[in-house]
Amino acid sequence: MRKMAYGCLVGLTAGMMVLLPRTGHARCLGPRSFQTCDDPATGAHFDVYHFGHETVLSGVKPDTGRTYQEFSTSLGRMTYTDGLDAAGRPQYEVRESFSRDFTDIYGTDARGKPYSSMETISPAEKTRAERDN
Repeated sequence: MRKMAYGCLVGLTAGMMVLLPRTGHARCLGPRSFQTCDDPATGAHFDVYHFGHETVLSGVKPDTGRTYQEFSTSLGRMTYTDGLDAAGRPQYEVRESFSRDFTDIYGTDARGKPYSSMETISPAEKTRAERDN
C-alpha cells in the first residue's frame, strides 16, 4: 500500500486540482498506470489513471455520494486540468512554471468564479524545504 499526499490539484500528480479535499493522506493500491485510493480521514474514494502525459481522476464525494471527474494534461512546464465537480459544474486550472522558483496558477472554480495566483519560492524557503525532505 502506498500513501499519497494530495491537495490543490497538484497532489497526486502535477495536474490535480481543487476537487480533492486538502486534508490527510490517501492510501492507494495498484501500479502507477491505475490506482484506486481511499482517504480514511474523510471517507473519500477515487481512482487515478495515468497515460503518458494524461491523468484522469474520478471519485465519489463521501458526504453526498455524488461522483466527480478530473482530466489533466502536462506538457513541458504547463499543466492544464479541467473537470466536473460532484454537482456537475465545470471548472479548470492552468499551472505554468516559468522557473524552479515561480509558478502562475489561474482558472475558474465550480461557481465559475475566476481566480489566479503567483507562487514564488525564496532561496531561504527552498533551502528549508530541501532540508525537511
